[in-house]
Amino acid sequence: YQTINIDPDKTSQSFYFNWSLDSLLLEDSDQIEYYLEVRDNDGINGRKSSQTGLYYFRIPDKKERDEDLKKSSQSAENQIDKSLEMAKELNDKIEEVENRLKGKKQMNWQDQKLLDEMIRDKDKLDEEIYKLQELNQANNMKLEKFNELDAELIKKVDQLQKLMDDLLDEETKKLFEELKKLLEEKKDLSEVKSLLERIDFKQDNFEKELERTLELFKRMKFEVELEKAIEEMDELQKKQEGLSKETDDRKNDLEQIKDDQESLNEDFEDTRESLEELIDINQDLAFPKPMQITKEQEEEISKHQKDAMEQLENNKRKNASKSQQNASDQMRELSESMKQMQTSGNMEMMMENYNSLR
Repeated sequence: YQTINIDPDKTSQSFYFNWSLDSLLLEDSDQIEYYLEVRDNDGINGRKSSQTGLYYFRIPDKKERDEDLKKSSQSAENQIDKSLEMAKELNDKIEEVENRLKGKKQMNWQDQKLLDEMIRDKDKLDEEIYKLQELNQANNMKLEKFNELDAELIKKVDQLQKLMDDLLDEETKKLFEELKKLLEEKKDLSEVKSLLERIDFKQDNFEKELERTLELFKRMKFEVELEKAIEEMDELQKKQEGLSKETDDRKNDLEQIKDDQESLNEDFEDTRESLEELIDINQDLAFPKPMQITKEQEEEISKHQKDAMEQLENNKRKNASKSQQNASDQMRELSESMKQMQTSGNMEMMMENYNSLR
């Protein structure tokens, strides 16, 4: 219970109460129902109460969180695409204005109109970049909150956010403000041309930075999904190896082992879908990584798991255990292949940073 201070001069007022849910130790898919109730302090006629309807709060499970993160990531990527397209259109307009003004000593109304449009387009582009920064920041918060990323990957996520935060520099902003002022004051055309050259140079660099940001974002998405796939594969491998030992021990219930193996097969198929998405992300990179080996290994694992189920159905525990162990071994190899890709990606990033510095 909490005493609420009431302002008697108001017929309606707001009340805020922060409730920390940490103490409830909620787990995936847990749901709580809650309501608010207020009572007056009428000691003569008795305390009267009023109660709200029921509200619900549910903890999403891992699959739901992953889907939400994918949508969030896709929104940020779409925003980069949109900003990049607008930056290209703005650069085209700057080039068009420069060509129109070549050899001229004064502007006509069409030139003035194009310059005004160019300034408005720059303002719109800046608004889209602000949206991009907010979207990516929200995406990164979810990423770091719901995924156990290693320290190196967290560092890269933070670096990408800094890169996005630095997209809008004060110097370019001042150049456009100066151009707007020159147009309002109808200054000499030579000053406008000189300023346009500086703006053109800055905007060309801005477009390149956006292209680089988009590629880095895609690579970051690939690395995050790759790390998640490795974690999932390592977990499946441990379960499969443990199940192989349980199957070999005749003291364990065969029906339960069948259920566990069937569930494990389904989990692996879900992971295969994630790997398919990873392949799609990889193909969208400027320099895709070779991933054909993973598909071959996936087929082998799936085959061993199906063999294990058939052997279990025929009560051939020894053969089933062997197939399960083969599946486990292939999972370990697949995980190692993906870890090598991860290491290769880190080396490529280091070389790219080195070349950029040069």
